[in-house]
Amino acid sequence: MPRFLEIYTLLRSRIASGVLLPGSRLPAEPALAVELKVSRKTLRNALTLLQKEGLIRRTPHKGTFVCDFSGSTEKRILFVNADQINEGPWPSTRTTYYTYPGVLQRCRELKIECDQVNIRMVKNIMPLGESYKGIILESPRVGSFPEELALLREQKLPMLNIAGFEKTPSACQCPCVFPDRKKAFLAGVEHLLRRGHRRIAFLLTLNWQKVQERLRIDEKEFVEQLEKLGLKKEQISIGFCDNNNPDDMIAQTIKLFSGKEPRPTAIFCDTDGIAAFAYEGLRRLELAIPEDVAVLGFVGCLANCLLKPGLSTVDFDYKRMAAFAVDLLLSPDYAGLPPVIYTPFEVVMRESTSIIRYEMERD
Repeated sequence: MPRFLEIYTLLRSRIASGVLLPGSRLPAEPALAVELKVSRKTLRNALTLLQKEGLIRRTPHKGTFVCDFSGSTEKRILFVNADQINEGPWPSTRTTYYTYPGVLQRCRELKIECDQVNIRMVKNIMPLGESYKGIILESPRVGSFPEELALLREQKLPMLNIAGFEKTPSACQCPCVFPDRKKAFLAGVEHLLRRGHRRIAFLLTLNWQKVQERLRIDEKEFVEQLEKLGLKKEQISIGFCDNNNPDDMIAQTIKLFSGKEPRPTAIFCDTDGIAAFAYEGLRRLELAIPEDVAVLGFVGCLANCLLKPGLSTVDFDYKRMAAFAVDLLLSPDYAGLPPVIYTPFEVVMRESTSIIRYEMERD
């Protein structure tokens, strides 16, 4: 863990445990840096995180003070994410990069403050005062933190999970807001079929167990659903890759398009990050996008329009979904919410699927 995060965690723990009392003044930065045996730059980075969470306030020429929420009438919500501190090779595919701005924007429109904390820090959190109106959990990984979830439930506040999977509601024991991934995936297949593709490669995450977790579909049903849409088994190519390993994503793309005739005319990747590295694999095979192969992404967590050519994708619109979740959290009807609330998705077509394949073949 980076040193500034260690200092952040230490100071946060002191605030939560009452060692640093609300309203108390922290030692001056030079003295505190000496006490904690860190540089002033490291200390400032830690203090900046605490300030963003609303735990301290820094007043020029006066000092740094621990905030006092006990008498606060300001409405606040807590945003809890479960992202890893050290992220993978394509950090812009992390849903937090999209959900948190959506939550923040909606909170600003409603004149509500929003504090953010990583779920790994929850054990050090102080009791939330009456000013807090709810908690938003982000990421399907929150179910891996049962102790932290139990502590959050002890706050006795409305709680929602966003961007999870189908098994998330039982793990979180709160309503969950996310798109129907199975329907979204089949909508992506239908898009490729409408563009005239009848030989489609699928590059999926890790293995069938992971696919079933993400899409609610096992190997047998996967093929059956594609056959219902009009694809024959021999027209389907399936590969798996490690979505945290760029070399593997490129290698598996090359494998899907090597030594098979007739080769697929399209590739559907189950994340936009995989699709971005599939571009490189196809370029190494000297296959042009979309003239030789169409590429379709999934989820929408990427600056897809900046890729060359622009990447078509099934977009979950996480930012809009997150803003909607704020409204649900604050709704007087919160207690009557169902376990799962599905949100809209949209197939966004850009250059990577712009050519209608059967028209090319007919000409």
